[in-house]
Amino acid sequence: MQHERHRVPVTAVAFWRDDVLLAGEGSILSAYDVQNKRLLASVNIFDGQAIHGIISSNASDGRLLLLGGRYVRALTLSQNEHIFFKLGTIAEANDWILDAAFSDSNSDGICRAAIVTAHSALTIAAVDHALDTRLEDVVPGSNCILYTAQVTWLSPFKCLIASGTAFGDIIVWSSDISEHNGKHSAIWQTHYTFSAHDGSVFGIQIGSGEIAVALGSEKHVLASCSDDRTIRLWNISDLSSRSPAISETQRETGFGSKPIDETHAPPCIAKVMGHISRIWHVRLLYGTQGANSDQNAAKGDPVRLFSFGEDATCISWSLDCQHDSSSTPQYAFQQTNVERAHNGKNIWSVALGTDSRIATGAADGAISVLSMLGTTVAGRRKRLTIHSESGQSRPDLVRSYSFISATEVLAITDQGNILRLSVESDGASRLVRVSDSCSDAVRGYSICTGDHSAGFFAGMNGNVYAYDAVEDRCYQVAKTERKVVGLYSQRIALNDKKGHAVLITNIGLPVALCLQISSKEGRGDMTAVKSIQLNLPDKSFVVTSFAQNDVPGCSFAILGSRSGSVAIYKLETQSNGGSSDAVCCASVHGKEAVTSLKVFATPHGNDVHILSTGRDGTFAISTFEADTKSAIHLTRIHQLLLPFGPNIEGQDCIGNSDIRVWGFRSKSFVVYDISSQREIMNVECGGVHRNWTFEPAINGGTFLWTQASNLYYQRQSSLPFDLLNSGGHGREIKTMATAPTKAGLMIATGAEDTNIKLWLRSEDGSWRCLHTLFKHNTGIQNLWWSQNGEYLFSSGGFEEFFVWRIRYDVPKLGIGVYQNRKWTLLASGSYLASCLTQCLKIKASKCFLTASTDGHLAAWNMKSLEAKWCWISRHQVHQNAVLSMISHSNLIITGGDDNALGFTFVGERDFDSLVVPRAHSAAVTALAVVRNELNRFWLVTASIDQRVKLWQIDVADVGREGVEGIKIKLVQNSFTAVADVSSMEAVVLEDGRVAVVLCGVGMDVWRIDKDLSVEGC
Repeated sequence: MQHERHRVPVTAVAFWRDDVLLAGEGSILSAYDVQNKRLLASVNIFDGQAIHGIISSNASDGRLLLLGGRYVRALTLSQNEHIFFKLGTIAEANDWILDAAFSDSNSDGICRAAIVTAHSALTIAAVDHALDTRLEDVVPGSNCILYTAQVTWLSPFKCLIASGTAFGDIIVWSSDISEHNGKHSAIWQTHYTFSAHDGSVFGIQIGSGEIAVALGSEKHVLASCSDDRTIRLWNISDLSSRSPAISETQRETGFGSKPIDETHAPPCIAKVMGHISRIWHVRLLYGTQGANSDQNAAKGDPVRLFSFGEDATCISWSLDCQHDSSSTPQYAFQQTNVERAHNGKNIWSVALGTDSRIATGAADGAISVLSMLGTTVAGRRKRLTIHSESGQSRPDLVRSYSFISATEVLAITDQGNILRLSVESDGASRLVRVSDSCSDAVRGYSICTGDHSAGFFAGMNGNVYAYDAVEDRCYQVAKTERKVVGLYSQRIALNDKKGHAVLITNIGLPVALCLQISSKEGRGDMTAVKSIQLNLPDKSFVVTSFAQNDVPGCSFAILGSRSGSVAIYKLETQSNGGSSDAVCCASVHGKEAVTSLKVFATPHGNDVHILSTGRDGTFAISTFEADTKSAIHLTRIHQLLLPFGPNIEGQDCIGNSDIRVWGFRSKSFVVYDISSQREIMNVECGGVHRNWTFEPAINGGTFLWTQASNLYYQRQSSLPFDLLNSGGHGREIKTMATAPTKAGLMIATGAEDTNIKLWLRSEDGSWRCLHTLFKHNTGIQNLWWSQNGEYLFSSGGFEEFFVWRIRYDVPKLGIGVYQNRKWTLLASGSYLASCLTQCLKIKASKCFLTASTDGHLAAWNMKSLEAKWCWISRHQVHQNAVLSMISHSNLIITGGDDNALGFTFVGERDFDSLVVPRAHSAAVTALAVVRNELNRFWLVTASIDQRVKLWQIDVADVGREGVEGIKIKLVQNSFTAVADVSSMEAVVLEDGRVAVVLCGVGMDVWRIDKDLSVEGC
C-alpha cells in the first residue's frame, strides 16, 4: 500500500518567508503557496506521531525544528522552482514537548533551542550543520502537570518561561543558560506562582516589549486563556520578585476550593469572557505584525488580542484604557470581530505572519489565512447621516430604501423626501428633484424596490413611480386603486434594450399587476409598454417574491407566496391589458414564505428552472417544461437545508455557477456561497426584524439596515479569509459510503455533527465537497448507496431513517439532492437484549446476518415479509461487540472490540469460525477486501490504534475443509493519521487502480500496489 493523501486535523502551522505556509497534517509536513493556494511539497517527518510544533531559527540556512510528542527533528528548506526538504535525525526527549524557541546566538554554526516539557523541565537542543540534534536537560521537572507553556529568549543566554497547569495555576520563571566545554548548565528562578483561572489553562503568550510599553507596563505582559472561557492579561514586568516553586507550596488541587492568599501573583490588568466553549490559544499584537514599532505608535495602532477556541472561531479584541485612581492602568477588552473559517470544533494551531496575516489549522483539516488588517474597527459598520431640511421640528426618519447601483441607494423618508444616498466612504445624501404630488404620495407610508439604474416606489394612494438614476428624475408609471403592499422589480430585455419587469400588489385585491417598463427613445422618460393582470390563485395567496423569464417564446411570470406555494403564469400569449390565470404549485417551501425567486431557461432545451429560497431554511431548484400547449408540472430536483436560517431571504448567481444566498442567523446577517460551501460575509445587525437591503458583489457586497431608528451600512470588497485547502466535518466521521456515479467517484460521509457531506473526487486526487445535508438530529450511524447511485440511505439516532434522491446535470449546481418521499416499514424483528451493530445480506440466499454487542452472529430468514421476524440461529465469534463485518464469497469477516479478526464460514445449517487474536492493539473497526484471485484474496483492516494492515488470505476448499483451510499472513503494517477509524471502503480510481478510503477523525486514501505478493512487500 502507498499513502496518497489525507484530510486530517492540522496540528501545527508556521509561515516560511511569508509566501509559504508550513502545516503539520498528521506526521506529514506540507508546504503551501499562500498566494496561489496550492500544495508545493510534502514530506513525512515522524513515524506514528503527529507534528505539534514548527519552530524557525534565524540561521542563514533557515533551519527549522519540528516537534511531535516527545520527538524533535531538524530540517532545512530551499526553494528554486520547487520546495526541497533536507531532514535531520530524530531525537527523543524525556517528556512530552510543549514549546521550543531558538536563541539568537549561534556559535560554530550550531543553533541552540530551549525546550519546555509537560512537567516544567527545560532542555537545550543543539542543532548542527548536519541537522543532528543533541538534547541536554538543564532544569529538572517537577510534579505539576502542564497543559501549555511558552519559552522566549530575553537575551542570548537567558530565557523566560510561562506555563499553565491543569488546575488553573500559572508559573512564570526564568533560566540563565551557560555553556562550558560543550556542556550546558542553568540557574533558574521562579518569579510568580499563582492561581490564574477557575479552569485548566490551555493557552498562554508572553507579549513583546512594545506591547508592554503600550499598555503602561515596563517590560512584560502575559495573556492567558482557559476552559473557564475567560481571557486575562497580567503585568509580569517585575522579574526581581521571587516566588517558591509550585512543588514547594501546599496548594489544593481541583476547582471551587477556598481562595488562596496569592502573595506571589502579578496584577491582572484586563479580563474578559468570550467564546461559547473552551479557549485554546491567545495571541497579542501591536499594530501591524513585524512592522516598525515607532511607525505603529505614530499611527496610534491599538494593542489587539486574538483568541481561538473550541467553537472554531477567531475573535479579535481591542484594549481600551480605563483610567481610575489606581496607579496601574486597567484595560477593558472590546470585541471587534468574529470570524468562523472552520467547520465543527477546535482550532488546533495558529501562526502569525509578518505581513498582517494569521494562519489557523483546525480539526476539519482546513487551513485558513486571515488578514489582521481586515479585523480592525475601521473596516466595520458605518452610520449614514440624513440631513433634515431647515424648519423641520423633528428628525426625518427613513421609511423605505433599495439599492439602485453598487454604491447608491434610493431612500424615502416619513416626510416624503426622496433621497439618493451614497454608501461610499463619505456617506453623502442629497434630495432628488420630484414634484409635490410625488412627494405627497409617499408621505407617511412608502414601499420601495430597485435594481441597477432604476428604482420604483409607491405609497398610500396606489400610484407607482419610477426613478431613473441616469436622468436623475422620477416618473409615474402606473395608477392603481388601492394602497400598494407589494412591489417587486427585475431587469429584463425589451426589443434588444434593457427594461424592467415590475409586479404590483394592492391591499384587498385578488389580482397582481405585471408591468414591462422601458425608456422612450429620445425622451428618456420611463413608461409601461405592457400591462398584464395576474389572477391570484386564491384569497390566501399573499405575494412575497417575483421573477420573470424574458426569453422570447418562453415568457413566464413566477410568484412566491407567504404560504410556501408558487404560482406560474404564461405571458407569451397575453396582450397588453389582458389577464392570465395561474398554475399553482403548493408546498414548494412547506408552509413557509417563498422569499426570493430566480428563473432561467436552458440554452438548448425546453426546460425552465426556478431557483427559490424560503423561510423554511432551504434553497431549492425546481423545473418544468416550457411547452405552452401542455399543462405545467413543476418537478423538484434539489432542495436542502442551509447551515444558517431559517430566515433565508435572498439569492443571486455570481458568475456562471456560484450561487450566493443570504439571510439571518440569530443577530447576524449572513451571506453563504452554496457552490464553495463557505460563509462569505457576516454582519451583526440585531436580527431579522428590521428594514434592510443588500447589494451582492463577488467578494461580499454592501448591507444596509435600520437599527434603533438609525441607518447603518457595511461594505465588504474582499473575502475575510482564504482557504488553502477546504475542510471536512470537523467532528469524528462515524460512517461512509462510496458510489461510482455519472459525475465520478462520490463519497458520502456522516459524522457526529449530525451532517452528511457528499464528496466528489477531482482529477488531481483531491476531494471536493458538493453538498452538506442537514436533516438528522443526532450523529449519523450508517450510510448506503443504491446500486445506480441515485439514492442515498441514511440512519441515525431517534430511529431516524431518510432516503435522499440524487440528481445529476442540475443547472448551476451540477448535482442536486433532496429528501425523497416517505418510506413504508414492511417487517421488523428483535434480538435478545444486546444492541445490534451490523447487518449483512448473504448473496444468493434469502437470509441475512446481524452482529451484536454480545459478539454473536445471528441468521435471519427473509422468505416472507411478515410483520414479525425471528432469528433462526446464532454463533459466537468475538468476546464482545462486533464492530465491523463484510462478506467475501461464503466467508464472513468480522472485526471486534476484543482486538481480534474473525473469519466465519456460513454453511447451510451451521457456522465455523477462525479467530486471529491481537490482530490489532485496539478494536478492529473497519475492513475491506482489495483484491481477489483464485483461492487467495487480500484484506485491509483498520483499528483505533491508528494502524492500517494488509493481510494475504489463502483459502483452500473452505466448503470441504472449513476454516481449517485458511492461511493468513500479515503483509504490511502502516500508520494512519486518522484517529478513531470508523469505516473503510475499497474504491476503483480513475486510472483503474484500487485504493481504500478510511474515515474517522479525518479521511485517508491508500493506493494498493499492483504486486501484492509477500515477497514483493
